[in-house]
Amino acid sequence: MKRFVTLLGLVLAVPAFGEAHNTPADLDISCNANGAVLVLGQNTIEPGATYYLGKDCDAYSPGKGSGRWWLAASAVVVEINGVAIRFANDIDCPALPGCFYAD
Repeated sequence: MKRFVTLLGLVLAVPAFGEAHNTPADLDISCNANGAVLVLGQNTIEPGATYYLGKDCDAYSPGKGSGRWWLAASAVVVEINGVAIRFANDIDCPALPGCFYAD
């Protein structure tokens, strides 16, 4: 019985995790000729952090370094120095191509 209750709790909790995972982040997104600038809002893991997304699928964050970005399942992923962060936001900037993950 204990296993059943645990399994039932897990089944009911999983959709809640999925909903939070796909909730757009509190971001200020601005487009420019070189790509886009993302500034994380107060309701994020790094309030005030800035990420620059470039036209060549390159990314940069002051104090963190350089990396890359790509689109993935209704989100944008930014990877700096091997650490990836996913934002469930659409970034509609004319200068940005559709970058996709490549090894």
